[in-house]
Amino acid sequence: MLYHILIPLVHLALKVFFKKIYLTNTQRIKGESPIIFAVNHPTAFLEPMVLACNLPMPMHFMIRGDRFEKPLFKWLLNQIKAVPIFRLRDGFSKVRQGESFHICYDLLASNGNLIILSEGKTKYEKRLRTIQRGTARIAFGALERNPELDLKIIPVGVNFTDSHRFRSEIMIDFGEPIAVQDYFSSYQQEERKTVVRLTKDIESAMRKRIVHVEDPKDDDLANQLLEIQRNNLMRNKFPVVEKENSPLEQEINLVNRLNALPEFNLMTLRSKAEKYQQLLSQYSISDKALSTSSIKNKFWVVVISTIYLPFFYLINCPPLFLAKWFADKNIKQIEFHAPVRFSVGLGFYLLYMILLLVIGSVFIGLVPTIVFLFVMVAMGFVSLHTLDLVKEWLEEKRFNSVEKASKAKLVEARKELGEVVLSN
Repeated sequence: MLYHILIPLVHLALKVFFKKIYLTNTQRIKGESPIIFAVNHPTAFLEPMVLACNLPMPMHFMIRGDRFEKPLFKWLLNQIKAVPIFRLRDGFSKVRQGESFHICYDLLASNGNLIILSEGKTKYEKRLRTIQRGTARIAFGALERNPELDLKIIPVGVNFTDSHRFRSEIMIDFGEPIAVQDYFSSYQQEERKTVVRLTKDIESAMRKRIVHVEDPKDDDLANQLLEIQRNNLMRNKFPVVEKENSPLEQEINLVNRLNALPEFNLMTLRSKAEKYQQLLSQYSISDKALSTSSIKNKFWVVVISTIYLPFFYLINCPPLFLAKWFADKNIKQIEFHAPVRFSVGLGFYLLYMILLLVIGSVFIGLVPTIVFLFVMVAMGFVSLHTLDLVKEWLEEKRFNSVEKASKAKLVEARKELGEVVLSN
C-alpha cells in the first residue's frame, strides 16, 4: 500500500531533483518472467528509487540487514519492498545470510523482480568495479529450488553526470536479458566455475553500458571533457524523462577514446585541461558560458520570468534549502549526500504542504487552498527550469564582459580540448 502511494510522489520529486533522466533500451524488459536487475552502485540508494519509479512493474531491492533491526524501520522497509541482505562481511552468520537468499528465492518463484546492486559496496566514480558473485549465486539458488523457472538477469548501467549535485542528469541503459537457464546444466556439473562465468558475463554486459574511466587519475580530465561535450549539445529540456540513447553513447565513446590515448598524449591533454580550468576560475565563469547556445534565445525567457519566478521559486524553496543544510551538515560521504538530501527534502516538502494546507484552510478555505497549492507546485516546477536558463544567461553575460584578449584565450583553450571531444 505505502509503496504504491510513494511511487508517484518520488517520481515527481525525481523530476525536480534531476534535470534530465534518460532511459534506454527499456523494450528489453518483457515482464513475462522474473527478472534480476544487476545494477552498479554509485550512490547509497538513488539507483533503486529511479528504477522503481520508471519501470512498469513493482520492484524489490536489497538493503543491509541491520537496517531491519528496529521494528519501525523493519515495517517501513517491508512496505517499500526492501529485502534484507545479511552479508558475512557485515558480521552476520551464514545462517542469516541463508535467510536473505531464501527470501529472494521465494520472491523470484512468485514472478517478482529484484534489484541487486552487484558491486556490493557503494562508491561514486565513473567506472565499474568488480562484480560480486552474489547475483549469480542467488540466480542459481532460485533455479535449484525451481528448475523450470524462466529467470532472466538484465544488466543495467546507471550513469550520473554529478550524482551529488542538484539538477544534474542521470542516464540508465538496460542490456540484453541473460537467460540463467542457459547456464544451469553447466552449474549442476561445475558449480564454482559456472558462478564465476556468469558473474564475468554480467560484468562484461554492464561494462558496455557504463561510462568507465580506466585510470582514476584521469577522472578530472574525463569530467571536464564530458562537461564540454554536454554543453556543446542542444538537448531538449522536456520531457524530463526521455528514452534517448545518444547522450549516453556519446559519453561512453568519448571516455573510451580517452582510455585509448597513449600516456604522452594524456599528459599533454591534462596540461591543457588544467590551463583551461585556471582561466575559467580566474574569470569566475563556467564552461557553459562558452558553449554554442545564444543569449538571444534566453533573453525574453529571462524578462518574462522576472514576473513570476521570484515568488513561486521562493515559496517552494524552504524545505529544499533545509534539506541541503541538513545534508551538508550531517553527511560527509559523497555517496550518501544526494540520496539523503533528496529523501529529507521530499519529507520536509510533504510536511510543508500539509502545514500550508492547514493554515490556508483556516484563512481562505479548503478548496481555494488546494487550488493554490496545485498552482504553487506547477509554477514552482516551471520556475526551477526557468532558473536554469537564467543562470546560463547570466554566465554568458559575464563571459561577454571579459576583455577581448582574455576572451580569445578562453576560446582557444576550450577549442584545444574540444578537438578531443569532436574527434572520432
